[in-house]
Amino acid sequence: MQIRWVAEAVQGELLCPPRGGERRALKHVRTDSREVEDSDLFVALRGDRFDGHDYVAESFRRGAGAVLVERSPSPDAIDAGTSGAFIRVKDTARALRDLGAAWRRAMPATVIGITGSCGKTSTKNILRHVLEGGLSTTASDRSFNNDIGVPLTLLKIEPSTQAAVVEIGTNGPGEIERLTRLAAPTIGVVTNVFETHLEGLGSLDGVANEKANLLRLLPKDGLAVLNRDCPRSAWLRSQTETRVVTVGLSDGADYRAEEVSFSALGTSFRFRGHAITIPLTGTHFVHNVLFAMAVAEHLGLELEAVAERLREIPITPRRMERKSFGSLEVIDDSYNASPASVRAALRAVKGLNGGRRSVIVLGDMLELGEQSAALHESLGAEVAAEGFDLVVTVGAHSRAIERAVVARGGAARHFEAVPELLANLGALVQPRDRVLVKGSNALGLDRVVRDLSQIGEQL
Repeated sequence: MQIRWVAEAVQGELLCPPRGGERRALKHVRTDSREVEDSDLFVALRGDRFDGHDYVAESFRRGAGAVLVERSPSPDAIDAGTSGAFIRVKDTARALRDLGAAWRRAMPATVIGITGSCGKTSTKNILRHVLEGGLSTTASDRSFNNDIGVPLTLLKIEPSTQAAVVEIGTNGPGEIERLTRLAAPTIGVVTNVFETHLEGLGSLDGVANEKANLLRLLPKDGLAVLNRDCPRSAWLRSQTETRVVTVGLSDGADYRAEEVSFSALGTSFRFRGHAITIPLTGTHFVHNVLFAMAVAEHLGLELEAVAERLREIPITPRRMERKSFGSLEVIDDSYNASPASVRAALRAVKGLNGGRRSVIVLGDMLELGEQSAALHESLGAEVAAEGFDLVVTVGAHSRAIERAVVARGGAARHFEAVPELLANLGALVQPRDRVLVKGSNALGLDRVVRDLSQIGEQL
């Protein structure tokens, strides 16, 4: 993209035109000055704890070809940007969204939008990996699913890109509609509808309505891919006029997995007579794979080629990531937690071969609003029913889980905070334990995995 094109796309005022001219090409769009390289566009965003305008001069010293700003540049920035351009706008965050939308409209790539309560990032990563086997494909490397991440993902699309996979998230009403209008996908995937972000969305009905906004905005000649096993599947189908296909383990799913089993190799299942094994553990990953298979077939990829790619799916860090530390086997699912994702993790771990003591370290599930206490308590009953040898809970909300396990005769220990847990961790695990670690990201349970790595080597 050229400097003049950017200025017009964001309706910005071009200040201090560059010596190289307004048609100078810009390579990448950055919001972190530390990532700026030669001929990049730096967008000076303002946040609660930072102001990108403080790093304009630094971005020019790192080679930026232009910057998006809200105020006139300082003398220091002007001195540093003698060969660059300043594009002034009223709101740099809005300008970033406008730029992403304009760039998406200019590119011929097929855009696939993915939303849902659980599994968005894993589905995105699996789909990208599958599509890369036959199409020029782009997607974000991280969970870029908000007002900043979605336009940055769109701005990675190149003229040669055939497919762009965009993760679309939400914390409150209207966000998915806004981001879907921005990305304009022709294919939409809704992984599931469960109790997540209830603080902002209020109820399960609110969650379903928010996710459905992706489907409502799909073109009539597009494709919607839904989870047949999700209780809201039939209702979601009613919310779109586009063609719908379903995936799942249930009878009637258009893309159905059968004979699902777990092993040291991951998860195996049969699909249309083909035996498929993926290096991921859990039925929820089977759903994610089926989403990818449905989209891939729609885009013209052959099943045999897709199955070959599935054997080498890259592991997404901290999402059911299996690790060996000495004699300990640790399943690191510490990235996030909701009632549905915890249930999926429990099923996966209990489906593995025995011979090991089973331990779960479970932290609070956050953003559940007024239903938090009830949801933690009901989950505790489910945890108890799975029969873990030891349940370790951490955080104020998860005490309800510990109480429910103890009330049903299970072994459980509770800690109010992660540092307290870490101080006692060595006394809780034994050689050859299989330990599942799961909780909302804000708790920082990755520290538990880190300490387990040291403990395991000493056992």
